[in-house]
Amino acid sequence: MASPRSCEFEHTGFEQELSYEYRWWVLSGDKNGFTALGKGGQFIHIFPEMDTVVVQLGDWDGFSRDEISNSLCESFVVHRLLSEYGW
Repeated sequence: MASPRSCEFEHTGFEQELSYEYRWWVLSGDKNGFTALGKGGQFIHIFPEMDTVVVQLGDWDGFSRDEISNSLCESFVVHRLLSEYGW
């Protein structure tokens, strides 16, 4: 199975916590999953080892920059918890 970690390419870091790899966002230190970020708070979190896909819907239209930042952080915390501890 192809995954972001199985491809050779440059990645762009975001405060050393998030990198964009082969069109997927990958959290640093995250060995069990990756995520796709869509427009306005849409996410797809993929955990191949757990055979799990989580679709997260959102609507950030009208949100302030701080509200978007907080929502983004919450989404990554959920992703990290699922990655480390499963369901």
